Amino acid sequence: MLRRRRNTDGPFSWALPGGIVAHPPYPAGEVLAQTATALLVKWRGIVAPGDAWYQRAAYRLDGAGLKIEWGAFAASAAAAPAPALGPGEPCNDSTVLCYDHQHRPGF
Repeated sequence: MLRRRRNTDGPFSWALPGGIVAHPPYPAGEVLAQTATALLVKWRGIVAPGDAWYQRAAYRLDGAGLKIEWGAFAASAAAAPAPALGPGEPCNDSTVLCYDHQHRPGF
């Protein structure tokens, strides 16, 4: 189960198909498929109870850490576009998230 939440305790703002902007406090995602470089996630509870949206993510785990690029949301798994995570893709804390392997006191 995946959960996405900002460290500021504020909700994410996600742009969904059809111009919907959602502000879910605790979206939950289920990984439906995984390869060596990509995930397919089914998100629930984003707009209303019982709804579901699909999203693909490309990822790379190496000596520098974990880098994930999220694709756009779609109403079905087949319609979810796969992002192409380039080797020099910059982290932007929106569609491309980066996590390093450094130990931080208190974590």
